[in-house]
Amino acid sequence: MVLRAGRFSRTRTVVAGLSAVAALLAGCGGSAPNDAEDRDTLVLPGAAGDFQLNFNPFSPTLLEGPGTIFEPLFFFNNTRDVEPRPRLAESFRWNADGTRLDVELRDGVKWSDGRAFTAADVVFTFDMITRNPGMNGTGYRGTATAVDDTTVSIEFPEPSYLEGPQVLGKVVIVPRHRWEGYADPASEALEEPVGTGPFVLEEFKAQAFTLRANPTYWGGEPAVKKVRYISLSGNQAIADALKAGRIDWQSGPVPDIANVEENYPGYKAITVPMNQTALFTCSNAALGCQGPQTDVAVRKAIYYAINRTQVNALAFENTSSEISPGAALLGRDEAQISTGLRERAAPMRPDVAKATAALESAGYAKGSDG
Repeated sequence: MVLRAGRFSRTRTVVAGLSAVAALLAGCGGSAPNDAEDRDTLVLPGAAGDFQLNFNPFSPTLLEGPGTIFEPLFFFNNTRDVEPRPRLAESFRWNADGTRLDVELRDGVKWSDGRAFTAADVVFTFDMITRNPGMNGTGYRGTATAVDDTTVSIEFPEPSYLEGPQVLGKVVIVPRHRWEGYADPASEALEEPVGTGPFVLEEFKAQAFTLRANPTYWGGEPAVKKVRYISLSGNQAIADALKAGRIDWQSGPVPDIANVEENYPGYKAITVPMNQTALFTCSNAALGCQGPQTDVAVRKAIYYAINRTQVNALAFENTSSEISPGAALLGRDEAQISTGLRERAAPMRPDVAKATAALESAGYAKGSDG
């Protein structure tokens, strides 16, 4: 999402939002670069406080890695209706009943330590997350087999077409020859990451770390030569860094997002239509959840009582998009939304009458306080 025009260092990008919401995409301009390294370095804010050295892509405390150091088999664009883009694999196909997924891998790929990438690495990765539930973030339940060095076949216990984007796009592949010696890979604090991605770790310090372009990357050495993450203590420090032009990309809340270009000269904002207002709650009494929300009538009443327009204005600076009750993206996923769904979008305004009817039909009586 970085626009690279003229000198790179002052091509600025900001991502703003309160979940994974909006992106502020860069314009050009600003002060002149200090040196050649600045022109080729993308600077991003990292977490507040000292960085803890950990590049394990399966760890909840990882610093960075998926997409830069490590790669999945394909890249799935969550905001556009486009075909998945090949990364470590070039093609895939399902059998007739959706119980087997055959994947053809990219030939000639090297790990950043020079070893060859093969189907054995893919099988090892999927077997590893199967043995370690804490690493299995997609709920993968298949069995992977290496047919040959560039072909993997994955068998599923039932039709699993919908698992395709999870298996192919969300599981990053790691090198067997480095990971098979880890006694507990889920908790391994990976200090020297080896991947197939476009970047490798160059330098780590507690207040900043730098990735540099991988000269042997299968897709060719990236035009962006370095990516530097700097520690900034909270949203105000990030806003100050934007004012000073110290960073090129931001992925946290930005005050007054509608006026980014005025408040932060040289930056532009793009809102990615994935920010949706929804309520998630512990609802299944059989699983130990307690409280009135375990009653579907109460949840339905809350659903109709939420003032999503107000929440959008106060919490999301009017960047939130409509949401389908099935969590599909309206517009892009229209074909996937059931025709039997009476409401294709959750109401943006509260409907007191429907909320009251849902409760009264379930036997609830309105109290004297209303």
